[in-house]
Amino acid sequence: MPRTLGGLCSLTDLRLNSNNFNGELADVVDGLSRCTGGAALSYLRIEGNKFNGIIPYNLGQFSGMYRLDLSSNSLEGDITEAHFSQLLQLGNFGHIFKLASPF
Repeated sequence: MPRTLGGLCSLTDLRLNSNNFNGELADVVDGLSRCTGGAALSYLRIEGNKFNGIIPYNLGQFSGMYRLDLSSNSLEGDITEAHFSQLLQLGNFGHIFKLASPF
């Protein structure tokens, strides 16, 4: 996944689900985290791919995020409050955020 996503600062909805994309999830998030004033991303679906690595802490910078699905990937590591403390729009965390891998 190219880091050139960083040029898409007005992007609000990114649905890459079920495409067999691979690579580090950090590559997707890092590109968007370079936006001055933060990215507008509010909807992120990347389930059903082959993303690997840890869930990056800067995922939490998308304060307008209301839908997040990272399930059915090969993500690893611990999930802490620091990952999601700024994601105040997620609503019911248990139903919106789904992980297929045990942590």
